[in-house]
Amino acid sequence: MSLRSLPLLLLAVLVLGVAYYWADQQEQDGPGELPPTVSPLLAKLPGPPDFLQIWNEDGSKEYHFKSAARGWVLSYPVEDEASMALLNNLLGSLASAKKQFVSPKAELTPKMLNETGLDTPLGKIVVGAAAERTTILLGGEDVFRGGIPQSFALIDGDLYKVPSGLEVGVNHNLHEVRNRLVFHASAPGLRELLLKRIEGPEAKQSIKLVRKGDGRLEIVEPIQAPGDSARLSAVLSGLLSIRAERFLPITGTPEWIIDSPPWLEIQLLGNYGRERVRIWRQAGLGCYALVDGRKVVLVLDMESFARVVLASAEELVDRTLWAFDPKKTQRLQLVIKGEGKSGVPMVLDSLHPEPGFRLVQPREGWSESASVARLFDALATMRVQRVLVGEQAKPALKVLSVPSLVVQLSPPVGQRGEITEIRFAQDKGQWLAQPEDADYCVVLDKVNKQALFAPWQEYVERVAFRVDRGEQPNRVVLSEGKQDFVYEKNAEGRWEHHGKPARDFEERLWDRLQLLKAERVLASPRPAELVAERLQRTITVQWLRAPGAKPKTLGVLRLYQGEKGRLWSHRPGDQLVFELWEGFTKDLLVR
Repeated sequence: MSLRSLPLLLLAVLVLGVAYYWADQQEQDGPGELPPTVSPLLAKLPGPPDFLQIWNEDGSKEYHFKSAARGWVLSYPVEDEASMALLNNLLGSLASAKKQFVSPKAELTPKMLNETGLDTPLGKIVVGAAAERTTILLGGEDVFRGGIPQSFALIDGDLYKVPSGLEVGVNHNLHEVRNRLVFHASAPGLRELLLKRIEGPEAKQSIKLVRKGDGRLEIVEPIQAPGDSARLSAVLSGLLSIRAERFLPITGTPEWIIDSPPWLEIQLLGNYGRERVRIWRQAGLGCYALVDGRKVVLVLDMESFARVVLASAEELVDRTLWAFDPKKTQRLQLVIKGEGKSGVPMVLDSLHPEPGFRLVQPREGWSESASVARLFDALATMRVQRVLVGEQAKPALKVLSVPSLVVQLSPPVGQRGEITEIRFAQDKGQWLAQPEDADYCVVLDKVNKQALFAPWQEYVERVAFRVDRGEQPNRVVLSEGKQDFVYEKNAEGRWEHHGKPARDFEERLWDRLQLLKAERVLASPRPAELVAERLQRTITVQWLRAPGAKPKTLGVLRLYQGEKGRLWSHRPGDQLVFELWEGFTKDLLVR
């Protein structure tokens, strides 16, 4: 060999070596290393799936499903409703999965099928929409190199990589793919519920619930009453979670079911339309249910739901007497009735957004905050001991037809609703309450009678007189019998009597008069019963524009001799008499 041909020979050897190495690497890496093309697994389908078939590895578990109005139904090997949870999980996995192209059908070899586990598939899925079908054979896992675990699959004959785990969705027993739930509806979607106990040792009863516009459930049969949200939630949770323990063919229905009325019938209107279930039970024979639209008998575990279906209407009534916190009402009206009572409404209006209430009737003015607080505490702490309905309620309702107390509360600011009116009466040592127009009543276990039946005068602010700072009075006349004592402010704003400083008047009487607090409001004597002989002094507060001008009267207060050394006070035109604190007497009578 000449030296000239040696470089050509070396170049040929190098090219052959590179070609051999590349071919060897392709054989080692297998079909999975071809340039990928990623697309949705169900890209072929024109819309959401409406058809599904699944097989396990050996074909012993084969199930066919199709879409229906209330979800998916099982059409093979039996006809029944399908488990929505299972199908939603499988279909969701298929819909979200991506497929990575590996090799076309035409290039597949027995060796490739063996290496990818597709010579003996782990399962088969056929999913369709309209006339289109996608067939998926599930193979073994790819060598995991980080990232999401992937498995091989034949999709309509071509080889792809797909997310691992789809084979789990095809390996289920028959009872697992069937709908074990008796009802489709969800608690938030429920609009009506009728629960009828027809046969059995328990009392027959029909309870109907309706969801109102504000979202609350209300009892409309056998009484009309607001439902207790916690108790009704427990009932709904118990009913809507009733599950079948096992299934029987309709042809295997026991004769005692066919020949007898059901123990229980449940009807509801929810987010899946109307549903009806009839339930039979017999000691030693179990509990069976027939669901409208299903061609099977459901065998139930009665212990899991018996407690909720045996609840009486009385147990489900809302035991909160007020629909809202009484302290947040916009207006309260309280009427005390009965022998010797005036029946005049006492009305308090909220000062919202400021705290507190103002007295509106029978006398307009500021209210006594301590008395108002006691009243609202008495209302808020009332607790329902039990509910009376039907025949049991009749005697109590008769007593309540002549109530001793009627309370009305308006909804809080910003809260929609109607005025709540409740009647109260006492009978045989127990307190009864009845919401307006209700055909039931309740027995209360706690009533603060002293706070509820206090006379309306208790809610009047304990202020017998106050000087409005904006009016700037500058003249006061103290009248005793036919004698008047006049006090006027000088240019420096100090009080004088006949041009001389009136320090006692200023520091004692005038200081008290700015805000004259009373110990209590008297139920008697009333203003018309006050006699002149008891009159001690009349205080007239005036504003004088200029010396010699006619004074403008800003307020008048009369002081009377009361009992036990106290003074009574009265303002002309007012319907109340106040008893002043004992320590104020000397200050108010000073000159």
